[in-house]
Amino acid sequence: MGLMFALGSVARIVGPFWAVHGYEMGPPIVFGLTALLFALSLGATLVMWSALSPSTAEQASELASSLSSLLVQLTPLAVTTPARASFFRSRSRTARAPS
Repeated sequence: MGLMFALGSVARIVGPFWAVHGYEMGPPIVFGLTALLFALSLGATLVMWSALSPSTAEQASELASSLSSLLVQLTPLAVTTPARASFFRSRSRTARAPS
């Protein structure tokens, strides 16, 4: 799953650059190579389908407990940061007339 997210982020970074430079070669090349990459990824998904599996309940509970402990550790830091606290105290919830 992490590999899929990593490759997806690389595609989001490289894709716009490829599209700009690819259109200099012609739109059919851009759309053709995009269709080819889609077909390859679909084929890889079908080949690897048996290896893909959802996480188990045990893995999900371990992840949830580690995330909740991290949140508990970070909450006092967010609440006691003076700059953040003064920022939220200075904001008024009512509309002000322009001076």
